[in-house]
Amino acid sequence: MNQKELIDTIANDLCMTKASVRRVFKHAGALAAESVNNGGSFQLPGIGSIRRGMRPAMRRWIPARNEVRVVPATAVIRFRASKSIKEKIAF
Repeated sequence: MNQKELIDTIANDLCMTKASVRRVFKHAGALAAESVNNGGSFQLPGIGSIRRGMRPAMRRWIPARNEVRVVPATAVIRFRASKSIKEKIAF
């Protein structure tokens, strides 16, 4: 399901306009980004949680140049599915 199909389905199921559903998603995205940037996590009830993680620094071999480069540590976004979603998908 893509974004347009998701917005259409939610708008039809909840008798809302598509514009208001888009605003809800936009606002939820802004709240998630703010929460994760402040070092916390953002939970979507029944779906999962988003948090910030760190990928450690690594050494990578570059065969074309015959050298080893150090890739610095970087921040990454981690998503963990909720228990109910895991049970429905049957991992």
